[in-house]
Amino acid sequence: MVYSLAMGLKAKDVHCEVASYLTDGILRKKLNQNNIQTHLLKTGNGLNPKLSFAVYRLIKQTGAQLIHTHHIGPYVYAVLPAKLAGIPIVHTEHSRELYGHYKINFIGRSMDALSTVVCVADEIAAFRAAQFGKKPLVIENGVQIPQTISPSKQLKARKLLGINPSDYVVGCVARISPEKDHSTLLKAFQKLNKDCPSAKLVLVGTTPKKNDYENLTSQITQMQLSKNVLMLGNRNDVDEIYPCFDVIALSSKREGLPLALLEGMAHGIPAVATSVGGITKLLSNGGGITMPAGDIDSLASALTLYENNVAKRKEHGDQARKLILSKHSETKMVEDYLKIYSMLLGSKTQA
Repeated sequence: MVYSLAMGLKAKDVHCEVASYLTDGILRKKLNQNNIQTHLLKTGNGLNPKLSFAVYRLIKQTGAQLIHTHHIGPYVYAVLPAKLAGIPIVHTEHSRELYGHYKINFIGRSMDALSTVVCVADEIAAFRAAQFGKKPLVIENGVQIPQTISPSKQLKARKLLGINPSDYVVGCVARISPEKDHSTLLKAFQKLNKDCPSAKLVLVGTTPKKNDYENLTSQITQMQLSKNVLMLGNRNDVDEIYPCFDVIALSSKREGLPLALLEGMAHGIPAVATSVGGITKLLSNGGGITMPAGDIDSLASALTLYENNVAKRKEHGDQARKLILSKHSETKMVEDYLKIYSMLLGSKTQA
């Protein structure tokens, strides 16, 4: 989302620089390749007050007039430097999974007084209103709109992954962590695989916790699905992989408004996802099928429906793409954030 926002701001002639901490990654390379300045603030693992000083120095060094944070950790490190520098801070809440601990709740309660809070889904905004007494702004995530998937693109994507053109392919793009509940997806896929032995499940994503990855690979082996499940890890060519999918699936226990689901739908791929966070509203008017979190049978039934009914798959895929075009384009998201920036800065537009 930060990459999309940075690219969109650049297209609007707004100067934007991106800072991160702890680890480097492929997004930094992509940003730099597109002439967007990046900063990696290496200050060690764990809670580190020195990081706030590093953020303050960066504000002074770049002449930033506004700072935009994502998730609670970056907010904690940036809010004091922003206040000391006398610049506004916009904070985007992508989920509510970390709330519950009194320390996190204290931080969440103080956000509205210190920053302009934006949520990516109505469900998160309603949660904050109930917990902290004020409903924040909502700007739903947006993604780039690709060209529609042609048979040649699908063939190319499947060749890239070594998948047969005739196979039924379920894709899941999500980090490997407990809240994404890959285990439920595997169990549902196993039910599908009994009736459709050629079906493939493609998992794209990695995890900072080695145990999570090892547990998932162990489960795949124990379920005798090794020949049918492809684990691709972290990829920087996901846009080239989406055309491979017949369906995009997400079995999360908690979500905000997942970008991977939006990206898949933008390619004209129907979604099969749990009705959590912003997903319920997203798919309420078509584009896919939802089910309760942890409901293996319903998830398997939805996957089987699309395997058996190509016409329904095409119909819902077309609905999905139209939905993203109308309500979840990257352009709309950037314009909505620019309105907030302009409100806070007037004519100044350097973030």
